[in-house]
Amino acid sequence: MKKIHSIELSFLLFYIIQAFLFSGFISKSIGLVSYKFILFLIINIFLGIGIIFLFNYLFNLSNKNIFYNIKSKFIVFILIFIAFIFSIYSVNNIISYINYVYLKDIDKIFIIFSFISLVFCFIKNDIYSFFRCSTIIFYFYIFLEVITFILLLFYIDFSNILPISFEFNNIMDHSYIFICLLVIPILFLLIVPRGIIKNNSCMSKKIFITYLLISLIIFIKSVISISILGYKSISIYNYSDVVIYKNINLFSFIERFEWLLCFNSITNMFFIISLCLFYVKEGINYILPIKKNISYLYPLFICIVVSFISYFYIISFNYIVFLLILFLLIHLTFCLFKLIK
Repeated sequence: MKKIHSIELSFLLFYIIQAFLFSGFISKSIGLVSYKFILFLIINIFLGIGIIFLFNYLFNLSNKNIFYNIKSKFIVFILIFIAFIFSIYSVNNIISYINYVYLKDIDKIFIIFSFISLVFCFIKNDIYSFFRCSTIIFYFYIFLEVITFILLLFYIDFSNILPISFEFNNIMDHSYIFICLLVIPILFLLIVPRGIIKNNSCMSKKIFITYLLISLIIFIKSVISISILGYKSISIYNYSDVVIYKNINLFSFIERFEWLLCFNSITNMFFIISLCLFYVKEGINYILPIKKNISYLYPLFICIVVSFISYFYIISFNYIVFLLILFLLIHLTFCLFKLIK
């Protein structure tokens, strides 16, 4: 049987946690907590550890994916419905992002069709090709992250971070933003069967270390973003990373360098959408099994429906928060049921 290395799961985790970092999290959070953002971020990073423990417990239950552990087809249907709606919300975000950065004068139907066609090429195959592609892209991804960090060092003004408030008022009230956008999506990785992971006995420790590493990177990115734009400016822009990258003028002659630097944000969103739709595909296949020779029909149908809905409807953030909290509660309830049993 084919196997994937545990480091490949860590790579995918890297994309997922950062998917909404600039596409919603920073601007929404700073708009609500303002100068308390640094404290807000630190507290929520530690709160996210609880979900990491939940993920590790559920991941280690058996060698199969989460659907075979839950067994109830009704609960599975609810889970795939949430994943489906979340994927539409993610498509709404990435299409707006691409339209804003690259294709301002192009109708979004062409962007949706091109993007979802690429997603279809991923999810119609097995989970192994999915991880293989994420690993290949990861090295170029890290190269761009390092280049971006070095270039942004010349634009940092730490006076923009001040004043830093350490008041706890209203901080916990808005923790749902961090938990929903950056941490709960990790649970979609439960679609990966534990049995296909090499050296899976050490997976819990590796996932925990990966989460802490990514959290440190998120903290550094957030501090750099605030130090460049300031609290007030960053809360105004939906895509603050694009605004920051536009300031970069490499060697005084390479302009529009943000076109390349924005690749990482698009990569993050691409993998979380692909993972969600793969989750939906596997869920439908669990409820209504289909023959292998026509297995492409489910992902094809899913991609067509997502494209259609994404073009005509925009899913609100409040609706997504409700669904993701429900998604978390289902997993928590299942976890408690297993512990009691």
